[in-house]
Amino acid sequence: MKKLTDVLFSFKTTLILLATLGIGAGIATFIENDYGTSTARVLVYNNIWYEAALVLTILNLMGIIYKYKMWRSPPRFIFHLSFVVILIGAATTRYIGYEGIMHIREGTTENRMISLEPYLQVKIKQENGSFYKEYPMEFAASTLRKGMDASTDTGIVELIGEQLNNFNHDIKFNNKNLNIKYNGYIVSKKGSSEMGILTVDLTLNGQTKAVRLPGKRGQKGVSKIEDFGDTVVTLEYGSKVLQLPFSIKLKDFQLDRYPGSMAPSSYASEVTINNEDKTSYDYRIFMNRTLHQGNFLFFQSSYDRDEKGTILSVNNDPGKWPTYLGYFLLTLGLIWNLFDKKSRFWKLTKLVSSKNVAAFITAIIIGFSGSNLQAADANHGLEFKNTKNDMATYLENFQTASIGTAEKFSKIVVQSNGGRMKPLNTLNHEILSKLSGKSSMFGMNADQIILGMLTRPEIWRNVKMIKIKTPRLKKLLGVEKTRKYIAFSEVFKEGKYVLQKEAQAASMTKPNERGTFEKDIIKLDEKLNISYMVYNGNLFRMFPQQNANDNNKWYSPLDAIQMFKGDNQSAMESLIRGFINSVVSENWDVSNKFIDLISQYQTKIGSEIMPSESQINNEIFFNKINIFPKVTLAYVILGFIMLIVAFIVVFNPKIKPRKTTFVFFVLLALLFAIHTFGM
Repeated sequence: MKKLTDVLFSFKTTLILLATLGIGAGIATFIENDYGTSTARVLVYNNIWYEAALVLTILNLMGIIYKYKMWRSPPRFIFHLSFVVILIGAATTRYIGYEGIMHIREGTTENRMISLEPYLQVKIKQENGSFYKEYPMEFAASTLRKGMDASTDTGIVELIGEQLNNFNHDIKFNNKNLNIKYNGYIVSKKGSSEMGILTVDLTLNGQTKAVRLPGKRGQKGVSKIEDFGDTVVTLEYGSKVLQLPFSIKLKDFQLDRYPGSMAPSSYASEVTINNEDKTSYDYRIFMNRTLHQGNFLFFQSSYDRDEKGTILSVNNDPGKWPTYLGYFLLTLGLIWNLFDKKSRFWKLTKLVSSKNVAAFITAIIIGFSGSNLQAADANHGLEFKNTKNDMATYLENFQTASIGTAEKFSKIVVQSNGGRMKPLNTLNHEILSKLSGKSSMFGMNADQIILGMLTRPEIWRNVKMIKIKTPRLKKLLGVEKTRKYIAFSEVFKEGKYVLQKEAQAASMTKPNERGTFEKDIIKLDEKLNISYMVYNGNLFRMFPQQNANDNNKWYSPLDAIQMFKGDNQSAMESLIRGFINSVVSENWDVSNKFIDLISQYQTKIGSEIMPSESQINNEIFFNKINIFPKVTLAYVILGFIMLIVAFIVVFNPKIKPRKTTFVFFVLLALLFAIHTFGM
């Protein structure tokens, strides 16, 4: 018995168990990506070996705490106890918590949801009564239909899944026996859609019938009715209906789209919550705002295709509070251990203090000196060089000739969707960063690039500047795997958007079910919409309307031409077309004069909310110096140096670096001042 406890309650066992949990979670991620959530849960998360590892880890840590009487050292006790509390929280979530999906149509009130957990539900009906039985069941992929994109060894997964899926249940009623036996489970997955079909053999009164039940996790199944003469059996596989202790009414579902596109930019649900005590209140649920009602959390998940209904993810998780407490104890234990002279950290410092500290520090410096902190891609600016075509010639000329006009262009004021007045320079940086993840490209700054996109969309739509990551998405678009950027035109073939179906399917997929492929499609779709809005000028709300009663709303060029009346309309059209044509013809002096006219118009008509020239210049200066990334890097470098010095002091307590401490204080104060100045 002692040998068993010595093995079970040892730190080596702790490491083995934690490694098992970590490796299992990693394997489950790959399985989930190829075979779906249910297969990952059956093979890993809900499997007895993973649950056993979880229970053994809790017992192991509790045994270690008792064996070494860690309560005598509060820092060690809190640190090790935190892992026990976190694992108990995880177990509570696993066995007590549950999730579901709530679907509500506009104008209706709903107090039901369907479980995320799938069930095999059996209803038996006879003249003298009815019976109901349910079995919580989830299946691994045992057979894969054609069209499933799997990269792992399907044979192994299918073989294991087939063994785990097997079941045989007997239901006794009125001196009869209904036998339900597993026959097979087919998983069909293509793109982001997945469907499962469970086949069972149903035996009653000596008669056997094979029944196919379509259904999956998070989706209500299709009922199948089988008649055995005096007995009618109804089978259903999928999520079951759960009752809530309150109801929710959907007053209005709101969906905003990108201009010129069917892609959603945001969506929200205006709801009324009705409690059992007849009290009620209104709430707005959207992507970054969750409804908390009792122990339930409601997240905006998806919506109906006709945009008249909302789909909410529901979470009832009593394990979150133990988990939060566990992480708090973990942080407290870590910090406390650093100051405890009986801790392993202090023992190691005493051990190392007798060694060659200089060699230790030198090794650390050498290890870090190989890191390349240069983030810019030096070769990217040469992407269009040495290419003998009209686009390359235009870009080379534009790179040098447009600098002056782009600088004046950057000072034009625009109004954001939220009403903030800012220089175009800020918007240009935001656009380029969103599209490419860079602040400059092709040897041009953001102002030059956006000016080019606005005035010569027929050229810039062919420039490779939209960042793309996923190999599967690159394959779908027919581009090389090594490519980091694509052109706007590459996602349109014969005038059709090649990702229309995939983008719509990805946006309709629940956030917790989106894989890397779906997320990258959504990001790319957003970048394409932003590019489109730059090409047609919809992002540039720079024209106020004279004598308008619209709460100082400013308009984009096309909106201004369409909405302004009389002389204002023709003057605006001449101003906009004149500016664009002068840039296209590369008549920069004329372009500069049109920019001056736009600025004068803004100052005269929009003076009520127009920022001052000093505010505009200050914001442009702020964008240029790019304070926060530079200050962050300075904090990291200075912090690393301070860490080395701190180790020296710990290893050799005789050193009293007062001057060094003062220097560090001054440097930190300076960085803090620069940081504050940037804010």
